[in-house]
Amino acid sequence: GIRENPAFELQEMAVLFEHEGIHKDDARLIAEKLQTSPKAFSRTMIQKELGLDPEPRTARVAEGVTIGASYLVGSLVPLLPYFVLKIATALPTSIGLTFLVLAGIGIVRGSLARIGLLRSALEVLAVGVLSGGGGYLLGTFVPRLFGY
Repeated sequence: GIRENPAFELQEMAVLFEHEGIHKDDARLIAEKLQTSPKAFSRTMIQKELGLDPEPRTARVAEGVTIGASYLVGSLVPLLPYFVLKIATALPTSIGLTFLVLAGIGIVRGSLARIGLLRSALEVLAVGVLSGGGGYLLGTFVPRLFGY
């Protein structure tokens, strides 16, 4: 292990980096730098040597739940007007509400990524419009191609 034979593990780590195309001297230097942090060294060794991800599975479950909840909430936004309004007003309200939410997501994204808020909002809106339009076109024209 790392504690029992640090010189061997250091050499092994350097070889792993060399197999990734890093020059021998640089690989040794990187391995030495990593060895100054036992946690970073062992995590890297687990990833490189065993091909395993040292992240706990519970972190993945939490990420999955967060993503699933986001999709659920995001998919409800365009549908909500249809539950409370008449069809004639539900469609424009749904479109407007969806645009507002997408712009809001873009603004939050922009502030978190430290990029222009307007640019980020417009990018998210563009992706939303393209994906929604693409879905509409597929749902409308593909069935017609097959005679439905």
